[in-house]
Amino acid sequence: MLSQASQLPPLTEYGSAVAVAVAVAVAVAVAVAVAVAVAVAVAVAVALALTSFSMTKSAVF
Repeated sequence: MLSQASQLPPLTEYGSAVAVAVAVAVAVAVAVAVAVAVAVAVAVAVALALTSFSMTKSAVF
């Protein structure tokens, strides 16, 4: 009678594939997070620039 462990596929075959899949998923998640952070930073910078410009414009004129 075979033990249940001997019927399972070797973990090394799937372990490396899972590790690669997890690494790719983490890389994609980090890239998305960085892109969102950059977009938010640009939006804040534009909003501040517009606010500053409108305040300067109203003060001058």
